[in-house]
Amino acid sequence: MARICTDLHLVTKTVKIKWCRHLNSVVFGYIISANRPLNEVGNNGLRGDNAALWAVLSFLEHGKFHSLRTIAYIDGFNLYFGCLKQVPHCRWLDVESFVRTLCKEQDPQTNLVNIKYFTAPIKTGLSPRGHESSKAQHTYIRALVAHCPIIQIIEGKYFIVSGSYYGDTKPVDFRKKYKVLRPEEKQTDVNIALHMLSDATDGICDQQVLFSNDSDCAPILSTIRQRHPNMRFGVVPPFLKTKTDRHPSRELIDLSDWSRKPISESILLDCQLPERIPTRKKPILKPVHWQ
Repeated sequence: MARICTDLHLVTKTVKIKWCRHLNSVVFGYIISANRPLNEVGNNGLRGDNAALWAVLSFLEHGKFHSLRTIAYIDGFNLYFGCLKQVPHCRWLDVESFVRTLCKEQDPQTNLVNIKYFTAPIKTGLSPRGHESSKAQHTYIRALVAHCPIIQIIEGKYFIVSGSYYGDTKPVDFRKKYKVLRPEEKQTDVNIALHMLSDATDGICDQQVLFSNDSDCAPILSTIRQRHPNMRFGVVPPFLKTKTDRHPSRELIDLSDWSRKPISESILLDCQLPERIPTRKKPILKPVHWQ
């Protein structure tokens, strides 16, 4: 019943018709035609089960069952390079369980309604394992989609860029440059900003939790704070507890209502996907080199 009540609460707030179709047609008509809080609609004409359902919805509308509607925004590459790369046995991460654990520890009233995972297909040219790395990433994304019903994958672009750079010497030798290849990810910052602003403007969440340490995200937090002062922000820099050479972005921390640092390996281990995930076809298996 608690799960149903949460979904119905979302109906009254966002008027999602796909949920209303499962309700009795009389209640359906009241919710859709009103498009405003139930206490302004009244229960005139409702009888039996319809009246009972109206009472439940109205109870929720008055906030007696408080829930902090939360959307998490995860920079996949930031999470990988800042945290998971150092612990290959933890890469098969159940993102939904991981996010829910951290958010519930911060506020038990957290109602995690959506997870947006931002990533990009990697290029095999700069990966030590070549095609196996690309295959493992694809397998992992499929596993997340199959196992985590509230996750949404948003893909950007990934390039290999060639350039000439000065060597890391003191003093810098400006007479000599070295040709290097470097990976470059595009669109992730912009995609995160667009989704956070759109979700805040649409009023579909009360809290936004950013899993990133990229200070480029600071302007969008500042903008949302100005336009939606009641929005609550959480920031989780994806650092392992044993990694000491990186520091949280002060700009992001200053804009947040709460932050969580660092991430312990034990939490990652407790939030792993099943090694075998069933699908309608072949099961999805954890990559061998992630064991």
